[in-house]
Amino acid sequence: MFEGSSLDTLTATVLQVVSKELLGDISAQAETLIRSDMLNAARLLLDRSFIDESNAGTPGLEPAAVTYDAPTIPSSGNITEDVAAALAQFSGDLSTAVWVAHPRTGVDIGLHGGGKGLAVDVGARGGTLAGLPVMTSEAATHDSSGGTISLVDAAGVCLLDEGGSVNVSTEAMIELDDAPTGDAAAPAAATATRMSLWQADLVGLLLSWNANWKKAREGSVVVITGAHYG
Repeated sequence: MFEGSSLDTLTATVLQVVSKELLGDISAQAETLIRSDMLNAARLLLDRSFIDESNAGTPGLEPAAVTYDAPTIPSSGNITEDVAAALAQFSGDLSTAVWVAHPRTGVDIGLHGGGKGLAVDVGARGGTLAGLPVMTSEAATHDSSGGTISLVDAAGVCLLDEGGSVNVSTEAMIELDDAPTGDAAAPAAATATRMSLWQADLVGLLLSWNANWKKAREGSVVVITGAHYG
């Protein structure tokens, strides 16, 4: 029996503030700088929401990471044993599966796993591990205790991607803070980081990207945690 499901459109936003002088510069270098900064910020935001296993999601605002609540395997410190354990837990389709890791974890795998013939070409930009593609992203977990290596069946994930749009304002009041307290629905008290774009002669560029995802099948994602092979 088949069970129906649906994905609502959710929006990720990235705010960039630039000077009118820079925005008025019609050189290709200025345009490339602005576009690259916005797209890189949006990519990192979406990647982090998608792969960070600590992201439980917020209904109506942010989808949970595909790695959230997925089976986890504490690393043994041996890349061969970790790969074998992950594959044993994985019930997705290996023909459409990929590994996802932080670039530094990719380097670690290549330096200490390549000699085993298992990861001879894995590095900061990916490669092949046990015959499966490796994708690297700064959004994947990596800290002093090691990194995560996620095995994801791309065909086992439902994805909605409607693209993005950019809105421009020279008159908005914005909060320049990595953890803003403002809320359009329930505004918080003004903070020292509030700024008027009009008063500062600045331009705000708001990139909105419409996307959503969810795991279609259980067992299509497995996560190795604390991976460190030095």
